[in-house]
Amino acid sequence: MTAKISIFPQYRYGAKPHLSEDLYAHFQDASRPCLVIGNGPSAAGVDYARVPDDAYIFRCNWFFLENDYLFGKTVDAYFWSVYNAGLHQELLRARETYDIKNYLFPFVLNDNLNIPGPDFELSPTFDHWAVLAKDPFFARAMMSRPLPTQGVQMIATALSLGMREIHVVGIDFYANPEQRYNYAVPDSVKKHLKEKDFSGGYEGNHALAVDMTFLELTLSRYPDAKLYSHSLNRKYPSLFLDPPPAARPMRGVEAKAGRDAGASAIRRNRVTGKQERVAYVTFATENFRFGVKALAGSLAKVSDIPLVVMVHPEDERLTDGIANATTCVVEPISNPNALKGHQERFAKTYSKLAAFGLPFLDKFVYVDADAIVLKSIDELFDLDGFHAAPDIGFNAVTDEFNSGLFVSGTGAQLFKDMTSSIAETASNDGGDQGFLNEFFKNEVKFLNRNYNCLKRVYTELPVYYEHDEVKVLHFVGVKPWDNYNELNTKFRKLDALWFSMLSESDQAELFLQIRSKEISAESVMKQQYGDAFIDLLEQAKIRREAKKIAGGKTFIDASDDFFFSGEIEKSILISKAALSITQNSTEHMYRLARAYTAANRRDEALSLIDEALKKAPHKQHFRSLKEALSGRPPEELNGARGAARVNNIWSRLGLSAARSGEA
Repeated sequence: MTAKISIFPQYRYGAKPHLSEDLYAHFQDASRPCLVIGNGPSAAGVDYARVPDDAYIFRCNWFFLENDYLFGKTVDAYFWSVYNAGLHQELLRARETYDIKNYLFPFVLNDNLNIPGPDFELSPTFDHWAVLAKDPFFARAMMSRPLPTQGVQMIATALSLGMREIHVVGIDFYANPEQRYNYAVPDSVKKHLKEKDFSGGYEGNHALAVDMTFLELTLSRYPDAKLYSHSLNRKYPSLFLDPPPAARPMRGVEAKAGRDAGASAIRRNRVTGKQERVAYVTFATENFRFGVKALAGSLAKVSDIPLVVMVHPEDERLTDGIANATTCVVEPISNPNALKGHQERFAKTYSKLAAFGLPFLDKFVYVDADAIVLKSIDELFDLDGFHAAPDIGFNAVTDEFNSGLFVSGTGAQLFKDMTSSIAETASNDGGDQGFLNEFFKNEVKFLNRNYNCLKRVYTELPVYYEHDEVKVLHFVGVKPWDNYNELNTKFRKLDALWFSMLSESDQAELFLQIRSKEISAESVMKQQYGDAFIDLLEQAKIRREAKKIAGGKTFIDASDDFFFSGEIEKSILISKAALSITQNSTEHMYRLARAYTAANRRDEALSLIDEALKKAPHKQHFRSLKEALSGRPPEELNGARGAARVNNIWSRLGLSAARSGEA
């Protein structure tokens, strides 16, 4: 068999061509969202609660090198633009585990390919450039050089096929010059590549300006398209929208056969230059579920590196719906110590030692599930060896570390040595912390205390508490989500900070959980999280009551009807409820100010009018109402529905448009 392949992109002609028209049949339901997935680092740090489960899946190039099935095994369209014999062989192997339904590439595969094995066909195959060429704009763009990168071509193809809700994942526009992919490129693959293919940054054949211009023009061609970015650090907000919570979210990471479940990011060590598989790791049981939610939420604000949550088998669904968190089921590691009283809380904590044996990581930063991360601590991944912060809480001087945060490498031998020494290694506190202090007593390197600031420092050693310097806040002792038999406000500010790391839905869920207990939920929540939560609760009550009395009408119509029928308090309730939903609506602000005036609550009315005029200084009806409240009734009310209605309004307000003087 002679070997010959046409690399130059061209429309396919052959004995059995798969014309681009045939491709549309595979994507008949264009109302479904489309998930366009690149291979950038952010693909390993996705909030699956915002990824729709019913989306078409577009993937490209060497995606199957991912450590786990990040987005399932089904691929609706696979994109590949430059032929590579090594990739071809690996792709044939990938078909054994991935269900790839359509192959899209612009070059010709013919009978002369020198591919080992009888089955080298990739079928069905389509030319996505032929799809794009149906639009003269895209046709011209694909004639130019540099070309848009693969991810941008995938977005344009999805739009050309009729889809209008596009979710972009792992297309990072090479923002991180040190890290190109969410996986490590093995040496067996590197031999098929050039250095430009696995080093960071844009390669010479592409350019950021080309990608951005192409996307801008593409969106102008499809103004009804919605382009959502799932990168935790969105770089180009003018092009991309923030994804909303999915009605039916994607399940999340699935472990590949022969591996423990987990996710990692590939990060270049800034000291050694070595690429390493890294992740944040925690261990949790069901009663730490809200702790994991807050920890994951806090990490998502400051880092793209994923969080791996180790759990026992009975808690394997603990991270469902939690942003930036992946479950890794580990076998329990028994605590050999006889535990009494308060030590019983350490019964399962030895299982956190499983982090040292995670096979999909080279290095990890362990953070307890009762902590939140306030500033980026990604620099800890540059450290080698075992590092931890001193156990400063009641005492300012100590030679022990707190095991709520530490940095370490992994290794089968390290894990074996550790687990085999558990039975004979004393623990001075009966838990994992005592064991780890003994195991690493000659190796530990101490971090600054702000990498693991225990909450009791806030009250016991306030001179050491520098809030602006704290990187990780650790809620040792009573947890922010615990119930209280009596109120205690000394940690109120810190607990409120923890509470802010939860999503609104998780805040509501926590409230309902506490409310089901015997003690007063309102008292606990106010003590824990301050007046802000009570305000949130009151707003929710107002909205429920407003919807009930509105009787199916819009809030604007209901507010007007109650006002003109003289039921002023109901008009106030409706308008307050509307403002709690759309806080910047001048329409609702006007109706509330109007109702306040009629109820003789004029200070509140004036305050609201002043706030509205800052937002919309051109709104004449606010100025007219303010003049009326200041003793100078207006001659007319711009924007009202006729003179009769104007006079009716002023009559209801106790003012007369025909008189002057007192208000």
